[in-house]
Amino acid sequence: MKTLTMAAVVITAAVIFLREWPRVGKEKAKERATFLMLLGLSVLLAFFLWRFPRMPGPTDLVEAMFHSMAAALGL
Repeated sequence: MKTLTMAAVVITAAVIFLREWPRVGKEKAKERATFLMLLGLSVLLAFFLWRFPRMPGPTDLVEAMFHSMAAALGL
């Protein structure tokens, strides 16, 4: 079941790539690089969350940072 989930993510990313890549102009190198980076990071994040489901998310990191600050300030 989990393998099907990851396959669905990869297929979805491939469909997004195939549909959007021609729309980004060839002269827009920065936009193409940004598109590839964001799509790649999305697939990578999906892979890590699939492989390690108990991995803390970004909100856990922010909460850990500000919890110690709030304790130090007495809030």
